[in-house]
Amino acid sequence: MTYQHPTITDTPPSGDATIPTTRLAFNPRSGKHGESTRAARFIRGPISFNWMQKANDLPGKAGAVGLALWFLKGVKRSSTFAVTAEAETLAKCSRQAFARSLAALAAAGLISVQPKKGARPTITIRDSPPTQPLTTSENGHETAVPLPCRPNIGTEYARTSIRNRTRKPINV
Repeated sequence: MTYQHPTITDTPPSGDATIPTTRLAFNPRSGKHGESTRAARFIRGPISFNWMQKANDLPGKAGAVGLALWFLKGVKRSSTFAVTAEAETLAKCSRQAFARSLAALAAAGLISVQPKKGARPTITIRDSPPTQPLTTSENGHETAVPLPCRPNIGTEYARTSIRNRTRKPINV
C-alpha cells in the first residue's frame, strides 16, 4: 500500500512547505469533517442596468473593469474603496488598460476617482449614473443636455500607432 498525498495542499503556518496539509471543514448534517470546498465568487447587487449599459458603451475594457469594481464593492461592503491588484486580475486587462478604463468610467460619471501619489487610487462607485446633466440657460430655465454615447477621449484622433507612436487624424 502506497501513501498518496491529499489533493488540496497549503503551506502550514510554520512555513515548512514539505509537509502536505488538507483543509477540513465540519459538516453539521453528517457530523463529520471533510475536505472543504471554496464558495464560488459572486457580485453583490443590485446593479443598475443603466449603470452597466453605460459602462459597456464605453471603449475598451470599461465594462469588465466596472464588473470587477462592483465585485470589490461587495467584498469591501462599501461604495468607497482602494483598488487592488485583484481588480486588474478579475478584469483580465493590463495595468494601462485598467487605468484607461477607470478614466473612461470617471468621465462618464459612473465612478469618482481620488488618485494617490505612489499608491493605487481610491474609487467611489456612484449607484445611479447621471441620466442627463442640467444646464441653466440665459433666461434662468434648466434644460437637459444629452450625454454623448462615449466620453470625449480621443475625439480628434482615431487611433494611436504603436510602432511609430504617432497619432493619425480622423478623415472626415
